[in-house]
Amino acid sequence: KRIGLRRYIYNKCLSFINTQPKMPSIKTIREKCINNDVYAESDQWVLEYDYDLRDEALRDLLKNIYQLLVSLHYLLYEIAVVN
Repeated sequence: KRIGLRRYIYNKCLSFINTQPKMPSIKTIREKCINNDVYAESDQWVLEYDYDLRDEALRDLLKNIYQLLVSLHYLLYEIAVVN
């Protein structure tokens, strides 16, 4: 069940980020996707798990976004050097 929670939070945060015109701060993402008050009315099963577990899913997402940006940077650099 924990894996399902992490996947749910990861996807919820990713969906939120994709709807924003620019990259929101980690504080904003936590307010919209991680904090307990987000789940007061719906998806209350999420509250069965610690905040830290939910926050870890967010940190994994941000780490993956950062790694993607670094990879793109190196790819663009290689293209620029070859041409």
